[in-house]
Amino acid sequence: MRRATHWVLAALSLILLTTACAAGDDERADNSREGTTMTDRPTDLWQLISAVAAQAPLTNDKLNTLLGTRFEGTGRHDSGPTTVTDGLELPNVTNFSRDNGDWVFSSLDIGAEPCVGLDEVKAHYGDVEMTAAPSGHSLEERYLWTSQQPWGALNFAIRERDRCLVGVSLYTAGEYKNKPFPKG
Repeated sequence: MRRATHWVLAALSLILLTTACAAGDDERADNSREGTTMTDRPTDLWQLISAVAAQAPLTNDKLNTLLGTRFEGTGRHDSGPTTVTDGLELPNVTNFSRDNGDWVFSSLDIGAEPCVGLDEVKAHYGDVEMTAAPSGHSLEERYLWTSQQPWGALNFAIRERDRCLVGVSLYTAGEYKNKPFPKG
């Protein structure tokens, strides 16, 4: 329990630091994002999600630098298991771009150990809304929670069976069609 608390505190500290750094004017924030070299790779899940989202719209080159993948060309690409850093492994990364090179979506499969639940997702992305729910056919089905972003949608897939985060996907604004469930 103490280890999990330490991990949560470290993640919250990172969020506060990131929020403070991003509080500058929009023009300066956009310029600094474009100049990021991504030489420092993320060391935990929340750093990874922030780093990937900060690079949207994504390209093969951005993902290759950030995650150590080897994506080339257009269309759909899957990485297979990818080790980002010690202790941060992704079962698969998918990137899809059109023939003209326009980015459509990327997804990161997340290992279910340690289990990251919805409460932790909401602690990092308080604006998430449920946009899809299991239909009852399998315990492997997923709830989808979405955070709308200026570049599109950041989605969190929570598996029905254990209520653990198993995937994060990013879609461009024009491609993402799910709408939040009505409240009440």
